[in-house]
Order: sequence, then structure tokens, then C-alpha cells
Amino acid sequence: GTYTVKETDAHGCTATNSVTLACPDALPQDKGNEPEQQQPPVCCQTIDNINLYPNPNTGQFTITGLTQGMLVEMYDYTGRRISSVTASDITLRLNIADQPNGIYLLRITDKDGTMVGQKKVIKTQ
Repeated sequence: GTYTVKETDAHGCTATNSVTLACPDALPQDKGNEPEQQQPPVCCQTIDNINLYPNPNTGQFTITGLTQGMLVEMYDYTGRRISSVTASDITLRLNIADQPNGIYLLRITDKDGTMVGQKKVIKTQ
């Protein structure tokens, strides 16, 4: 889709910028065979494809929907990075049982360093 952002400063000056992102509708498949379950192309990977459960949790949780090479960084409420893991599979299991209870931020980037999105995780006892 095409996304347009218009900004206006305190003096009434405006600036507009547009960007168009294209993503293939489908990947080619062999005709006559059952369609295979495939990961969306990297350009289609969004935070909506990534699930985190259970949330809240006691320190152990799972992230699914990742693609190989994605970087998952976890930050505490002060902004301190407490872990950084590169996904080698579509599923990643993390354990922060040694961290205090609270809200943590997961920042997920693709293998090219493009931000895919962020998720909050809540650790309770």
C-alpha cells in the first residue's frame, strides 16, 4: 500500500512524504499438488504474524512466526537491553525467570535490520 505522512510544525510549515510498499500476493506453487504452508515473503513479515504466549507469564514464553535471521532484543522498563537473540527457526523460547517482575519490551528486526515491530511481555510470579 501507499502511506503518506503530513507534518505541521508550530509555525504552520508543512511537509509531506509518501512511500509505497509492494508485496507479492502469492508465491508460485506446483499445480495439481496441495498448496504447502509457507512463510510469507520477508517483505510481508509484520508484527501481526508474530505471536507471543503465554502473556503474562512467569518468565518462560514462546515467540512464533519468526523467520530465520530475525533479531529479537528484550529491554527492561529503564531501556536496558537484557537479551539479544537471533532466530534460527520460526519458534523461539525465551526464559527471563531470573529477571524481576515487570513489563518488558521486545524489539524485532529482520535480518536486514529493518524493524518488524515491538511487543510487550509481562512477567509475573
